[in-house]
Amino acid sequence: MKKLSKMLALVLAGLMLLAAVPALAEVPEGYPEIQIDPATGAPYDLGGMEIWIYDWWSPSDGTRQEADSTALQDTYDYRDWCMETYNYTIKQAAISDWAGNPEALLNFCNEETPSANAVFIMRPDSVGNAMKNGLLYDLATLDAFDFEDAKWNQGSLDFLRAGDSVYAMSTGRSEVRQVVYFNKRLLEDAGIDPDSLYTMVENDEWTWDAFKDLLAQCQRDTDNDGVVDIYGMAAFQSDLYLAAVFSNGGTFFDLDADGKFVITATEPEAVDALNYAVELINEYQMPQGDAEWNYMYPAFKNGMAAFHVGQAYEVNPGSDLDGMEDEYGIVPFPKGTSDKAEFCHVQSENLWVMPGKYDADTANKIAFAVNLWTNETPGYETTVDDEAWKTGLYNRFCDDESIDITYALLRENPKVNKTALLGSDNDMLGRDFFWTLNGGGVTVAEQMEVKLPTWQATVDDYNGAN
Repeated sequence: MKKLSKMLALVLAGLMLLAAVPALAEVPEGYPEIQIDPATGAPYDLGGMEIWIYDWWSPSDGTRQEADSTALQDTYDYRDWCMETYNYTIKQAAISDWAGNPEALLNFCNEETPSANAVFIMRPDSVGNAMKNGLLYDLATLDAFDFEDAKWNQGSLDFLRAGDSVYAMSTGRSEVRQVVYFNKRLLEDAGIDPDSLYTMVENDEWTWDAFKDLLAQCQRDTDNDGVVDIYGMAAFQSDLYLAAVFSNGGTFFDLDADGKFVITATEPEAVDALNYAVELINEYQMPQGDAEWNYMYPAFKNGMAAFHVGQAYEVNPGSDLDGMEDEYGIVPFPKGTSDKAEFCHVQSENLWVMPGKYDADTANKIAFAVNLWTNETPGYETTVDDEAWKTGLYNRFCDDESIDITYALLRENPKVNKTALLGSDNDMLGRDFFWTLNGGGVTVAEQMEVKLPTWQATVDDYNGAN
């Protein structure tokens, strides 16, 4: 009788345990397996936690836009399933406007007790002070994030990496930025086969000298009145300087082995590139005259210049080059002359950061939900070899080579401009440097000497030397 009672007790205890474990939610076809908490044997339970993703463009109350495609509805369905399965809610909302984004993060981080469970999406030039002042959570300590996963943008991880610590992240490949546009009609008028540019890229012959030769050939006085009618280029000069420096293996600022900022703009790779860019501007850039600062866009769009150095998004609907009548192509900025030269672009990705105010349990729960949110929607996954990314781009550009050659190269080789940790490109590089070099009659060396004290003070301040 005692043995029977003991067995009955064990059976009852087992039934009670089973009753205490929630039944697993149904997993739709193609969805990932449910993650089980080993401590409970049930799906991870976030306890009804409400989590916010703060940006500067979403509705401030976190409401979703109406699904205008099957893909977006499928994303909503997947996220809803995740929230129901793991017992949490997550919303994306604007906490500020674009200009107020940095202050919003700092104000939140300075709260005595966090007013919400949140991560922030930040401009890359707005996170340096927060990291420097110890206000950000070390994302590398959170189990939910596997930064070896291909979904994470490695450039973004490196941007705020300090030793083994990571303070910012983003997903996916970097958006292609600096490219060289060329007007096919104007090249043909100058006796140049537009397709030859792509051949030079593929044969590794697209160099600074090759670009300069084409600019000289395209810049013409078509009516022999002594006045240039077609200019070699109408470039956005900040992009020209950035592309030239990084294509030559240079940088403006970097971190040394001790994690301290140093000025690298004075090194040969950067100086040679800046001198090359100034030479192009002085010889082939269409002058601004009395026009607005952004004159280079209509100038190239309307066939007044053969080349334009700018950003790939400029042909997006509603952007500066949208609606251009002449056919155009894009190639990478040409390789420089140093041993470090390569085809590349300078990425500028929005960064996800977590305020450092949370205890480890709360931070891990937030990370668990954010990791699910940033996963690709089941059924829409891409791989490194997948070419689905090309589909929408073919309709934007005039030829397939822009995508198959130029985009394919550049999306594999983004460079990180750590200037943004010290301040905006406009403040650190544009003011009293790029904008003064633009036809200002001063040399790179002369203007570098003027700018160096300001740069050094900023670097010293960041490094805690003051």
